[in-house]
Amino acid sequence: MSVPIRFSRFMLVAAICHAAYAQDVPAAMQSDMRVDVRHEGNAVLIDVSMPVIASPRQVWQVLTDYNHMASFFPGINSSKAIQQSPDRFRVEQTGVVNFGLLRFPFESVRDVKLQPYQEIRSEAVGGTITSGFAHTRLIERGNATIIEYRSESVPNIRLPFGLGLNTVAARTREQFAQLRQEIYRRMETTAHTSGK
Repeated sequence: MSVPIRFSRFMLVAAICHAAYAQDVPAAMQSDMRVDVRHEGNAVLIDVSMPVIASPRQVWQVLTDYNHMASFFPGINSSKAIQQSPDRFRVEQTGVVNFGLLRFPFESVRDVKLQPYQEIRSEAVGGTITSGFAHTRLIERGNATIIEYRSESVPNIRLPFGLGLNTVAARTREQFAQLRQEIYRRMETTAHTSGK
């Protein structure tokens, strides 16, 4: 028996390959995050809400840094964005999803539409995903930005039974926590540089 599981990036990460970006991130850094993963027919739906103590612009710079994602998201071997118009890109990524001793190479090709500092919409057009879309919104709230993410996809990969929704939820939490870490790391670097 096997259970379908979604592979795509972020985000936001665009969102892409939630499982692919996972690293060990302290649970305390995930406690203010809401993650919901569920099946609807053959599709896997993922909803995430996460606050970041940063401006929408600072969050946006990381979410849309497609050409450098391989440098700060483990699991991605290559990432390339081809601009098609001022607000549209085609993003091509490759990498490997690891579940213990199991390794699953993946490819992701998505068309992405940007509304700067507010929302990102993407649609799978090739690769490991049979069909799928993702929508990320940035909501400014005081000194924080709330990242609201939703995706729906039908993968053409099946994983062994037991690597189901709970695994996807856990990996998604880790991936978004790592995204937040990257935002804070860049903010710290900028502050340090400006203070010199």
